[in-house]
Formats: sequence, C-alpha cells, structure tokens
Amino acid sequence: MMEIFGPFEAMIGFRAWKIANGELVSIWREIPWRNRVICAECPYPWDHVAPDPTCSCGVYAHSRLPSRRAVSESVVIWGAVSMWGRRIAHEFEVRTQYARIELLASHSSTEESGEAGDRPPSQADHELYRIAVRLGINVTTFDRLKTISSSLARRR
Repeated sequence: MMEIFGPFEAMIGFRAWKIANGELVSIWREIPWRNRVICAECPYPWDHVAPDPTCSCGVYAHSRLPSRRAVSESVVIWGAVSMWGRRIAHEFEVRTQYARIELLASHSSTEESGEAGDRPPSQADHELYRIAVRLGINVTTFDRLKTISSSLARRR
C-alpha cells in the first residue's frame, strides 16, 4: 500500500552503503549518495514518480536494524535515515521518495572497542570520517546505532 507523508512525518529506517571513490554508494544499484538528502528516481524508462507500486524503484531502507550477526562483513557502513514523501511499506523494508542520512556507523567498530575504538583507525574508518565531515553527519558504533536512532525518532 502506498501512502504519502510530509517531512514532519518522517520515519527512521536503516540502510547499508559501501565506500567507493570516497563516496557512500548504495549496495544494490551502486548509486552514489553525494549529498545528505536524496530523492528517488526511477532507473527505468517509465513515466512515474518513485516509488511506484508497479515498480521496484525508490529509496530502500530496513524498518528495523538487522542484528549484528545477520550483517555481512562486506558491508562497511550502516546508517539511520529519515524517510518521507511517497512511501511503500513491505514486510521488512520501506521504499520512499526522499531520504536524509541522520547518522552513520562504522561496521568495524563495536561497543566493546569503545566509540572511537582502542585500535588504530582503519583505512575504511578514515574514509568514513571524511565523508561524514563533508556531509555534516555524526558517526557512532554499529552497536549504538539503534539506540541513538530511537531517540531521533522520538524527537520528530
């Protein structure tokens, strides 16, 4: 079922990116996120606004953060996004028209190693922090992402 929500009715979702050429890139369609806010566009030659119930287009996010065990080690970056506009809800994910990155988390950082970690930052950590600074986004650990995102949802 498709519904339309304004920016003040945004929901929080969780999504994963990889880093390529110094940018966050969507994992499935490899679309770069050069800005903090993205508007979905249909990649197919059909004339409709994304997301559309008859198509697979839209900005995807999980409605719940997967458990740490369910997360692939190849996924470097997880984050919380606020989502609004046209919205299509599925059982475990949501597709929307607009999304804004609210918070990023290093997949390699854990609560046990501390927020900044007791180990030297990896190359992926350096790239993540450069991207976060450029986009004006805070970085946390994967383990704290869900807790912090819950407080973001309550403030809306």
